[in-house]
Amino acid sequence: MDTTPGFLHNASVRTDRADDLDALIRSLFTRRHLRTAGAGSQQQMWMVAEFVQQLRKHSTVFKRISSKMEGPIPFGLGHCTVKDGTLVPVARPLPLHHPEVFARVVSEFVEAGAICRVAPSDTPSHGWRIDGVDALTALNASDLTSLLESF
Repeated sequence: MDTTPGFLHNASVRTDRADDLDALIRSLFTRRHLRTAGAGSQQQMWMVAEFVQQLRKHSTVFKRISSKMEGPIPFGLGHCTVKDGTLVPVARPLPLHHPEVFARVVSEFVEAGAICRVAPSDTPSHGWRIDGVDALTALNASDLTSLLESF
């Protein structure tokens, strides 16, 4: 599965959602670790359903965009950590499989004003400003430039 390089900016974690976010990060980190350890394909299929269930348990946004057994998993969260109340990528750039899904799920856990930016190699940067839970404003390259200069 192809990934798109992604970046998070100004992602302050909502204190009332910090525990659920931590649980998701740990689950997705574990999933990433098991994938690189070479778990068999049948085991990986079982784990996908397990992770979908975990995401659905902790995220109402993900619950709306997935079925009970399948969904576009925002693996990028497994490449993040929470430090001093901020969602911080530990990989730069974040490998995003479904960038808008990632931004939508993250919107549930961070304060309004966070920016999720993607920088595909074949098109200009674009992204989303998080305005609330599952509320995104699409941003083009010039919008991003002016917003990121203010941080």
